[in-house]
Amino acid sequence: MEILSQIVGYIGTATAVVGFQVKARKHLLLCQIFSNLLVALSFVLLGPDKLSGGAICFVAVFHTFFNYLHSKKGNAPPLWQTGIFFVIYTAVSAITLFTAGSFLFPISLFPYFCSVLFILAITLKNDSLSRLCFFANASLWIFYDIFGTTFAVANLVTHILVLISNIIGIVRMDLIPKFSKK
Repeated sequence: MEILSQIVGYIGTATAVVGFQVKARKHLLLCQIFSNLLVALSFVLLGPDKLSGGAICFVAVFHTFFNYLHSKKGNAPPLWQTGIFFVIYTAVSAITLFTAGSFLFPISLFPYFCSVLFILAITLKNDSLSRLCFFANASLWIFYDIFGTTFAVANLVTHILVLISNIIGIVRMDLIPKFSKK
């Protein structure tokens, strides 16, 4: 299962890396849907101590899908939808932490913190702030990949490459245009 987990994780990596290089928000969200699905499967295949990460990523798939539908129409997601997903992330985190044998305090809380950053990243209208939230999100996932009881190699590579791609996106879309205007 570990090899399958890594293969799925690497495919998720490619999807995520591409996502941070697109300019259109709806394309970023589409890449996030597939990336989160593959990373969730990768975590689940690693076993029960990575279940909290997998469960959070599965919720992120649905959350991102609903935001994608709003983005296609040029609308921001309604506040009530964001609130509902916040409650769902909280409930899923609590359930997986205490019932799946995956609790390794405080590392097991990192997927929840990542979900809060993810909510901000896909909800904010300001793409520059959104990229900063994705940066913090990937950084926390890296700690989770390293310090959980199962070392998640493919997911670690995924999150490092996502972080690098995000940094490149910040430089390309936020910093270079900002400095070239001066």
